[in-house]
Amino acid sequence: MKTLEEIYEEDPTQRIIDEGAGYAAEQSLKDGYSITYRDEEFTEYIVRELPDGKRFYIDLEIIYNENGIPIDTKTIIVKEIPALKK
Repeated sequence: MKTLEEIYEEDPTQRIIDEGAGYAAEQSLKDGYSITYRDEEFTEYIVRELPDGKRFYIDLEIIYNENGIPIDTKTIIVKEIPALKK
């Protein structure tokens, strides 16, 4: 697996994209919305972070209709993980 620095070296625009995404995520939390992301430290699951700082491993179950077409997702909380130190 490549590190972020290796990715940025190969594609400098990716750093700009990631920095913009980081700003948007920070603003979403300030505005009271949760954010969902992959974290290099916790690669097994998706991470959901709440505005109060709590974080969880989550898994997503895709719900299909009778024709096999995805119509919704269900969030499954696997476990709480340590909050980020800010």
